[in-house]
Amino acid sequence: MMKKMMMMTVALAFLFCVHPQQGHASTYLSSNVFAKVLTISKDAKKGKKQVKVLFLEKKGGGRGSGLFFFSIGSTRTVALPLNKAQSALVKVGSIVLIQRYRIYPTPRRGVRRRVVSGWRFLKVSKRPASSFKVLSKPSPTSKKTTPLK
Repeated sequence: MMKKMMMMTVALAFLFCVHPQQGHASTYLSSNVFAKVLTISKDAKKGKKQVKVLFLEKKGGGRGSGLFFFSIGSTRTVALPLNKAQSALVKVGSIVLIQRYRIYPTPRRGVRRRVVSGWRFLKVSKRPASSFKVLSKPSPTSKKTTPLK
């Protein structure tokens, strides 16, 4: 029993001492955001959909919350990889939950670190549009003005 434990300890120490950089896991950061779909067009080169969205609200904080640095209420064209089932769900005017992600690979000696970042479709939201502050703001023309006396 003692000999088996000693051999396992030596084997693990050998793995981490010979290749210490491969023992570290890659880092995955993500940030989720609710957005309203304004327009949809197809990107012929990449097979992705170019979706123009209006950012409504950030969901949660946590790790990677700094990845989303766009202001709420702004619009942006996002390349979303959508399969046929997802394309049927995403329609103009629908509110979707999308994810901004960035992946840092495992550092290895002599290998260039290529950081991968992009957008991912998560789901169509069932929340009503009135629950978002950006969409529920009254328009400036609807304000009642009182005449001066």
